Amino acid sequence: WLPERPAMAVCVLLPHLLGLIGVIQSVWPLKRNWDVVKLLAGPGCEPLRTDGPCRMPHNTPCSTTLRIIQLTDMHLGPYMSEARLHAICKRAVEFAPDLILMTGDYHTPDSDHTEGCLTRALAPLKEHAHVYASMGNHDTESERVEAGVRAELKEVGVRLLVDEAVVVDVAGKAVSITGHGWPHRIKAVLRSYPTPQDAINIHLLHDPGQFAALPNDEGAIVFSGHTHGGQMGLLSLGMNATLVGTATGHPDHGFWGHGINRLWAHRGQGFRSLSCNWVPRLGVPPEYSVIHLCWLKKRDQERV
Repeated sequence: WLPERPAMAVCVLLPHLLGLIGVIQSVWPLKRNWDVVKLLAGPGCEPLRTDGPCRMPHNTPCSTTLRIIQLTDMHLGPYMSEARLHAICKRAVEFAPDLILMTGDYHTPDSDHTEGCLTRALAPLKEHAHVYASMGNHDTESERVEAGVRAELKEVGVRLLVDEAVVVDVAGKAVSITGHGWPHRIKAVLRSYPTPQDAINIHLLHDPGQFAALPNDEGAIVFSGHTHGGQMGLLSLGMNATLVGTATGHPDHGFWGHGINRLWAHRGQGFRSLSCNWVPRLGVPPEYSVIHLCWLKKRDQERV
């Protein structure tokens, strides 16, 4: 019947072909050389008249830089093995960044949250002095899950920040790192933990859809995940459209602005089901990047 009904054959075979492409893209072997992403943020940035995607900076002078690796949405489970996540963490440490930031969704329900698996997978992070994390929605699905994630992050030396902030010295620079849990508490957290003057102001916020809840005059750089870069889209073809971005209008991947705040929406290293159905990535590859953050202070503004 195949030659006689080519249209039906296409309808039958195309979903399977796309699914196969998605599986291959989702579990493709890890890149040895990660992409370099240059971000410009800080209180010296020009306020945006309208919120939305930002242009990537080019040759902008700044007085302070940090090298950052973000790990997010690993979704340890059937399609992110312990060995694969261990290799990702090992490679991240080998780059010797100033900071490693983690923005949630370390497990997936399919993993059944097996005790000890996250500790073993994240073990290489013990070798880095500055690893900070926030929680994702899948890390708080139940009290048992949340308690397990908290315990296993602590075991590998990761500082978990949930509605709290710390100020740390990183390569001689004062860095304020705020981890957000519940979005409705963002303003209360800011009142409780004001950012010291001249400190680099970093926020960990799992859901980039909550970016606008942050007052737009904070002069902050926000790191998010959650959307898997849109999970399905046309990025692999050089186009910017994704399913999540088109459907919601929320930040789905890349560099965004809100006033003088900036957001990096990371595509994540893993994936899980979409709308309760198993759907792999398709046209939106995982992200393996080293972020070069150029921090623009107010006194640098006249040079931009």
